Amino acid sequence: MGFSRGGLIAAVQKRRRRESQDENSIRRELNKLREPHRICQDRLDAIDDILEDIGTKTYFGPSYTDPAQSREATIDGLLEKVNERIERSTAYRKLLGTAIFFISFVWMLFLQRDISAQFEIERSILNGLIENLPSTGSGGYTNSNAGSVGVLQDSSDFYAWFSSVVIKKIFSDPVCGDGICDAPDEYAGFGRFGCSEDCGLYLNVTTVQLDMQNFIQTSGSSMGWDFASIPMVADANKGQFKFNVYSEAMQDFLFKDDQNATSVSTPVPDGKYTLVLYQTQKTSSLVESQSIAKLGLVPSTLPLAIAFNDFAYGVPMETLTWSLLILNGITTYCFLTSAYYTDPHCADLYIPDVTLRIISSYGLSGTVSVVNSASSSVEQAVNVQFCSALPNLTGGTSSLANKEFLKEAQMTCPQTSSRRRVGTRRHLAAFTAGKSGQVEEGYRSEIERDRQDRLLSSPELKNPTAGSSSSLSAEAGLPPPSAQSNRNPKAIARENEGNMGVRAKSYPSQSQAIRQSSGYIFSSTLSNDSAWWVVDAGGAENISFSVQTSFPSSSGYMIRYGAVTLTACACVSVDYCLSFPCYAQLQASGQSLEETWTVKGSVARLQLTFVNGANVVCITWGGAQCPSRPAMPRWVSSEPPASTDCSKMIASYLISLATETQAATWTYTIADCAGGVCTSEPSCSLGNHLANGTQDLAYNQQASKYGSSSYIIAVSCLGNVSSDYLFVPICIYPAPILYLWLNVSMPPSSSNFVRDLVYGSLGYVIGAQEYLMRVELLAFDFSSALASVSAMVSLVCSSNTQAVNFRNSIVKKIGDVDKYIKQNISALSSVAMTSYKIDSTLQFAGQNQVCHTHYDCYDGFFCSKVAGVQDRGICDRCNFCIVDTINSYNGVCPADKCPGSGGYPECMNATKFLERIETLCSDSYQFEVWKYGTPGNAPTIIPAFTPKLREVTPYNRMVGAVVVSQRRRKKQSCVPHIVRQDLKRYTQSVAAGISCPSTQDYDGTPYGYDPAFMPFSSIYNGKLRPEQFYSPSERHKLVDANGHTSLSYPMGFFPHQYNQNRLDFNMDGMLSASELKADNSTPANKNSSQIVSSNIDTFKLYFDERLTQKQAEAMVRFAQDGKFIDSQTSDVTVEFVTFNAVHGLFAYVQIFFTWDSSGNIAWDYQLDTFDIDGILYPSPFSIFLMIFVLLCLCINCLMEVQDVLTQARKFALKEYILDPFNWIDWLHFFFMWGSLVTWAFLFNVASRFAISEYYPILFYGPKYSNSTRRKTYFEAPIAANKPATARFFRTLNQPEYDFLLFINEMQNLAAAVRIYSGFAGVSVVLFIFRLLKSLHFQERMGMVTRTIHLAAVDLFHFVLLFIIVLIGYAIVGYFLFGQEYEGMRDFGSSAKTLAIFLVNIDTTQFYASMEHAGGGVSLQVFLWSYLFIAYFILVNIFLAILVDAYATVKEGTDNASGLLTELSSMIIHGIWRRLPLGKRFISDQKFKHLLSIAKSRVDSKIQIKQDVNKLMSSRKAILVPGNLQIDKHTLQRILRHNSASVLPEDNYLCFDGYDDEAIFELIERYGTDMSTFQEQKTRDLKEFISLENMRRLVAMNLIQNEIHEDHKEMLQYFREMAKSKIPSEAWGGDGDGALRKQSESQLEIGSISLTIFSASNLPKMDVIRKSDPYCVAYVDGEVRQDVYMTKTVNSSLDPTWNENFKWALYQDVTCITIAVWDRDNVTADDLIGTCFVDILDMAPDETSRELELSLENPRLRRRLLKSRISVRVDVNCSSKIKKENPSDGEDLGS
Repeated sequence: MGFSRGGLIAAVQKRRRRESQDENSIRRELNKLREPHRICQDRLDAIDDILEDIGTKTYFGPSYTDPAQSREATIDGLLEKVNERIERSTAYRKLLGTAIFFISFVWMLFLQRDISAQFEIERSILNGLIENLPSTGSGGYTNSNAGSVGVLQDSSDFYAWFSSVVIKKIFSDPVCGDGICDAPDEYAGFGRFGCSEDCGLYLNVTTVQLDMQNFIQTSGSSMGWDFASIPMVADANKGQFKFNVYSEAMQDFLFKDDQNATSVSTPVPDGKYTLVLYQTQKTSSLVESQSIAKLGLVPSTLPLAIAFNDFAYGVPMETLTWSLLILNGITTYCFLTSAYYTDPHCADLYIPDVTLRIISSYGLSGTVSVVNSASSSVEQAVNVQFCSALPNLTGGTSSLANKEFLKEAQMTCPQTSSRRRVGTRRHLAAFTAGKSGQVEEGYRSEIERDRQDRLLSSPELKNPTAGSSSSLSAEAGLPPPSAQSNRNPKAIARENEGNMGVRAKSYPSQSQAIRQSSGYIFSSTLSNDSAWWVVDAGGAENISFSVQTSFPSSSGYMIRYGAVTLTACACVSVDYCLSFPCYAQLQASGQSLEETWTVKGSVARLQLTFVNGANVVCITWGGAQCPSRPAMPRWVSSEPPASTDCSKMIASYLISLATETQAATWTYTIADCAGGVCTSEPSCSLGNHLANGTQDLAYNQQASKYGSSSYIIAVSCLGNVSSDYLFVPICIYPAPILYLWLNVSMPPSSSNFVRDLVYGSLGYVIGAQEYLMRVELLAFDFSSALASVSAMVSLVCSSNTQAVNFRNSIVKKIGDVDKYIKQNISALSSVAMTSYKIDSTLQFAGQNQVCHTHYDCYDGFFCSKVAGVQDRGICDRCNFCIVDTINSYNGVCPADKCPGSGGYPECMNATKFLERIETLCSDSYQFEVWKYGTPGNAPTIIPAFTPKLREVTPYNRMVGAVVVSQRRRKKQSCVPHIVRQDLKRYTQSVAAGISCPSTQDYDGTPYGYDPAFMPFSSIYNGKLRPEQFYSPSERHKLVDANGHTSLSYPMGFFPHQYNQNRLDFNMDGMLSASELKADNSTPANKNSSQIVSSNIDTFKLYFDERLTQKQAEAMVRFAQDGKFIDSQTSDVTVEFVTFNAVHGLFAYVQIFFTWDSSGNIAWDYQLDTFDIDGILYPSPFSIFLMIFVLLCLCINCLMEVQDVLTQARKFALKEYILDPFNWIDWLHFFFMWGSLVTWAFLFNVASRFAISEYYPILFYGPKYSNSTRRKTYFEAPIAANKPATARFFRTLNQPEYDFLLFINEMQNLAAAVRIYSGFAGVSVVLFIFRLLKSLHFQERMGMVTRTIHLAAVDLFHFVLLFIIVLIGYAIVGYFLFGQEYEGMRDFGSSAKTLAIFLVNIDTTQFYASMEHAGGGVSLQVFLWSYLFIAYFILVNIFLAILVDAYATVKEGTDNASGLLTELSSMIIHGIWRRLPLGKRFISDQKFKHLLSIAKSRVDSKIQIKQDVNKLMSSRKAILVPGNLQIDKHTLQRILRHNSASVLPEDNYLCFDGYDDEAIFELIERYGTDMSTFQEQKTRDLKEFISLENMRRLVAMNLIQNEIHEDHKEMLQYFREMAKSKIPSEAWGGDGDGALRKQSESQLEIGSISLTIFSASNLPKMDVIRKSDPYCVAYVDGEVRQDVYMTKTVNSSLDPTWNENFKWALYQDVTCITIAVWDRDNVTADDLIGTCFVDILDMAPDETSRELELSLENPRLRRRLLKSRISVRVDVNCSSKIKKENPSDGEDLGS
């Protein structure tokens, strides 16, 4: 870096030490310095010239020989010393005044502002808010560490900062339990409201119990099926029904969150309440409208799915879609999961009934009860029912009212309507497989084939009695069909009887008491059986029983004979034996018995047990005999013939038998026999006794549906005694039975007539014989004139097809029957079929298998229709037979086989179907609670709002609100800015193109969204509807493909000028229908008196002090979700005001975020603090200081003006202007006056300042009673103590305007404070410069200014050089690294960074970024070249300049007095001056006065001459090589001389015609100030001598002193000599003077006289009046001659003098100088101008010349252009002087 500053100073000091060696050592060296006389003389001449130039003659003593001149010089020297001391004293006084002025001003500033407090406040705010903002991390030197700014990545960074820092620091939620009752958010607590910990309990409350349930919860009781345990169904409940209770007293809901269906209790105060129901999940969006056709509703008749709001309850369309989802859940569970086989509810599921029950169970049901705590009683306040489209909520399809309702809603199906069948789609594939050649073989062969396939591996081959239905169903993977689900009760009883095993054919019937003194018991059986009887002989002491057994015979089948066990015992009583078996007293066992037993007592119990075969027993007592047995019956006929071929599919035989025993009858049964044992046998006591020749239809309902190999077992009966057994083998199938229920009305008659009527009419209709029919009369009513009989008719059919045909015939011809009885019996008679049933077990088809009738399908299935097929179908579950014509193969659902199926309309009008929902479904239920107060007078629980303490940082309270302001740029196309066509096409390739933001125009159009209506947002509120808050013009428009426009989401953000309250005329927060109608007729903007003009198109968001933290965070989410920041955002400003009551300081904070087109979000901040009270109410001392400073400023300005006027009179304005310290003075005055003016402006702004107690900017709503209520749906009104539930940023116009005015006042105050601070700060800096200026006179204290002054020229050129280097490298850095390194992002930053490099090279601030931007090589070259040039060279040059100048200045102050010494001297002098010391002390002022008197006695004209010469020495001349000087006169002579030889055609070169101004302009253009040149020449020569010949010059000085002494001695010697040789008369009384005159004078050759006539066009030298001119004239030469002065002509610019002056003419007199002065009585006289008369210009023979001369004054050159003075010169020579004409070279050198 070169030599250090200390090193240079040390070198200078070392040199001075060498120079200050001991004088004796110098003298010892003098002899060595002796030089030849010539060389010594040359050096002495040079030194003499230097001494003459720099005014150091006084060092060697005066050289005046004239005593008067010497005296005058002495007086002048003394005056100069005195004036110097007085001026020094004056300078100290000025310094003191300036210091007092400075201290007063600074003191005033300190009193005006508490900077320390402002720093602490601003630091706390910055640390709390700004420090959390991200910075780029590569800010370089100009943007790093504390106070640096940066950029955000995207808008989410802004929201995150604003929410996590600003909102969380300023806003807070009340903390319950902190001991502070923070009203109005905290108050006396109850339930979820208030805070009992801080504010106590609110005791006047009543408990309300709410019990609400949804369909899933009530399904167990309403449906008999608990869906809550089925997740699939429970999850299908997508409606999300919830409830809440709105309290008018609390202006809020009782529950913070809406409650699901549950039981809950809560305390409530007195007041009015509304139970509100919600559906929080819309199901219409989950279901396609076409899917509603599943419910039989025509989609085109569906009402529009328009909900009042997103949480609206009871929307008609929602009831359908919700029901469909639940129904889909149930059907999915039943038919697509294993529940199909495991859950019995699915087997019995009937979809129409379930559908109607679901549709009748929409929403919630339950009760609201008021609990009386005193009596523990409960009073029901509200009873809530499910919303139902049907009149009967619980009846389903069984309700006649519901059926009638469905009929009313039925409509003709449109051609495009296709009702989709609920169920699987596997039917068609199964049916197609069944058609492939097998179905055509016939129904019988199909069943036989099915039978063979199923029985191949069936246990039925080995055990015919085994039930095959279950096993086969299990094999098929289907649930076992219910054999009894749809059977006739009698048929069921008959089957149960057969399933009990073989019954003994006994007489009397077994298990009864026989009360006979004598009798018999006859019993026979074919298999194992047991029986018992109790015999009461009627009082006999003992009973004797005779027992005889025998073996029955059989025909057609070999039976097995078994043993008999007989047990007898005595009984205490009949009842006892009937109840309890007895202990065997007598017992006999065997196949053949013949015994007699006696039992003691009159009552005995007999028990028979048949084991392993057939046997016959007869027991007698009391002398009775066993009866005779009839003969075995004989087989007569059978139609069809009895056959064992099961492939014939015979279900019944028409048989006829006969018996040979007279009076005997026959009976039979059909049974399965195996191993000699049969499943049943005929009984004479129980069977149907038939006479000989009688036919009977034999069928077996117990037969296997696949055919049973059975026997017809017949016996003859004679009374109760049976014959032996007849076995006829057959194969039989179970016969289908058609049951008919008829209602017959006719005149009263016998029941037999009714039976005959039924037999006859049905036989007529279907052609059936009586043996096929059985008629059972069920009910009789003969109480009226028209008897009513209910009858059941059963018809045995040979097949399912026959049963269906019989049914169809009866249905079709029942009308003919009715007509027949009306004609033949009575016109009042009638017959009608109420219902029917086909009981058939011929079920061979499971699900998805082919069927020809419904009864071919298993139980629980029906024959479903297949498209395109007429005579057959596919079996499907009864659940799916819903619409007869659509689902059933024959167009009729089997009501007997599938009860409740069918009857559902195919198509219904949805609007008609939903009428009840539209009118009767309510979403709210009102109730009241009045226990503690008067009904209608709700208590006041929530206190009124009071201003809240919202602190940004501790003690710094937010005022009003936080304001977020945004300006938005208009969009414009980017394409016009692109030149290349391919780039244009690329830009336009995206759908909407790329829009460029405008750089000039701002957009004030409303935009964004209100996320309270957008389901994706966390603040979405489905309870609201847009129409409640926004007019159509405030909503976005959607245009579909057809150009139709519809309303979309509301806009979220509006400019300041937009009136958001324009339609809310009653200011209740909601828009009524009448208010919405005024949308187009109401102006959109606010009244001009409520608009702040500077914010017209600005979008503002307010977060006022009433908000809690949660509310404020919700509003931030509103802004974020509503797209407050988007692609058009230009800048966002966050601003707020705080007040610190401790220090009384306001802080106005502004944080700016700017979106630039490069993708950055740059942020910056501005923070201003000010004290309003300090401005408006300063302390008395501050006021005193202000006045004092103002006076000081006025005095300083007057003094400076006086100084300017003085310099103007001296024609020294140029020097005044060029003095930089004078500029500093005026700049200081400017800024001081600026400080005072801005303080007055600040005071004026502060005086207009006003602040309100609080600013309720946000719209919080009216009181509840003033709100607009809706009738159809419940809408919670906007509460007066809570922010809006939508349109969060709606404001009240006047409070917003007031607050914006307050913000504007803050901005004006901040601007005024900043301006004032700027003026005051610059004033202080300039004060410092003025203090330095004031210290300039003091050698030691003025070293700074003297150093700068001395080095000013070099510093100026150094700065220029440094700027060139800095600019060059700044440009290179900008282009190489500016694209990545923030420190060089623009030219200014690049220059700053390079300047900082010189004082701090921290590679962490730049290296990595610059290396990535420009590359390693570029960085190295750039960095090291810059450091070498700027750091190692330029910086050292700068230091060298300053050190060298300082050394020079320091050298001149070695012998100077110090500040304290001079100051103490001045103080002492001032003290003595004011003490009454009389003649003992002469003050400086007195001394000056005495010297002035002495000077006045001396001719002072010589001084005027010196002054004129001094002033004129500053003339300009042209310097040419050779050190030649060309002044004005020389240049005129040259031009005139040259122009004399100019040719005529070159007239433009002729000097004639050019005036003096042209010469002046040439001198100004090419000339140099000769005084400056001479001074520079002197400095250069002096420097040269001082550096090269320091030691020699010292020696020369010493020699000069010796020579001077010798000169004095020689002069004295010559004087003495002259006195001795020259007479005294010749001395003229003064020998020394005569001698001096003789020695000084050369040769007097004549005389010269000057006549001054007048002057013209003199300039005005005074400000007010004209000049007072006079002239001073003198001649040159070494001989001292008089200086003459004319009279003064007052106030004239064209004076006339006419005065003559005369001088002696010596050889060296060549010029007469005439100076024109302006007389001033107050200040010194001012020089107007000077002219010269060159005597050498006169011709040798010329003795007189009149001249009109122009005046010269470098300071008044332009003002003297027309000034002239008229003179005449007369020359009288005693001898002729020959004038030599010098050559051109000599002339130029003169």
